[in-house]
Amino acid sequence: MTGDDLFFRAATLQNEGDFDGALACLRQSEESGVSEQHRAALHWSTGDALAGLAGALGDCAEGDRRYEEAAARYQEALRVDPSCSAALGNWGVALSRQAASKRDPAERAQLFKQSSDKYERATRLKEDQDNWYYDWGQGLLVLARLTADPLERDRLLVSAIARFDDTLRINPTRGDALNNQATARADRALLAGDSLVGNALLAEAAQGYAAALLTHDDASQVQFNWGTALIDYAKVKTNPLERDQLLDEAERRLLAAASLRPQFFSAYYNLACARALQGDAPRAVAYLAQWAHENPAAATARMDVDPDFTAILKSEELSEFIARLRAAGGG
Repeated sequence: MTGDDLFFRAATLQNEGDFDGALACLRQSEESGVSEQHRAALHWSTGDALAGLAGALGDCAEGDRRYEEAAARYQEALRVDPSCSAALGNWGVALSRQAASKRDPAERAQLFKQSSDKYERATRLKEDQDNWYYDWGQGLLVLARLTADPLERDRLLVSAIARFDDTLRINPTRGDALNNQATARADRALLAGDSLVGNALLAEAAQGYAAALLTHDDASQVQFNWGTALIDYAKVKTNPLERDQLLDEAERRLLAAASLRPQFFSAYYNLACARALQGDAPRAVAYLAQWAHENPAAATARMDVDPDFTAILKSEELSEFIARLRAAGGG
């Protein structure tokens, strides 16, 4: 096989998730030599294969080493062709995935910042790649949630929303972009608090979630995110009637999520939170019983520290439930 043949074979293997096989083909291709038009692509494709292997390793020294090797390949592709948008865009993807794997918030934030730089440079060169804008927006959303300063967090959320707008300009029905843009707006509503601005942002988020339900591959996740956003905003409401209305709507959304995915244990936990915030111990405990099936040992510890359960913490229903869990070996 010629160097070009091996290069195309590597692309097929990479699409199938065989990063080891792709990397072997790419190295053979490099040894054999590829045509000039594929030289930059050979380097960034090798970077992609190395990043794929790193992603499977997770947060560890060997994974970081693989990501460093990938970065060197993306740099080499840009040396060969300084206008290679694919090298920059795919480098941004690799940095985003490395960031997502990190347990340390500061390290994760730094990598997301680096990925944003790569996406910005890539999209200056090529503006029609919705995946780059989407990943860029997703990274900004995560970075915002890691940022303590409210003004800087809001700035990052505004930027994330703009990047999701760019995504939707290219792919108007992309459900994950609609879903995450709605979440970014809901986060901005929390920063604005119980105000006209906060209410308007929450209404925009609701419109986004409703649109996402029409096209997202996982409607249960959209319903879950919507319900969770409603609970979070309900906590900042000072009017008890408005607060309860939001919590009731959250319950409807979360029940819809659970009906679409019966083993959606997080939905049952948030349902319990919604009822507990209204002081409804019997219904909160009924939802907790469905949630605790996943991990009884973690259940009692979490309820002891979650402020959402403060109103029912001393209720007979919750006390009996926790006692039953502990008797069954759940903490």
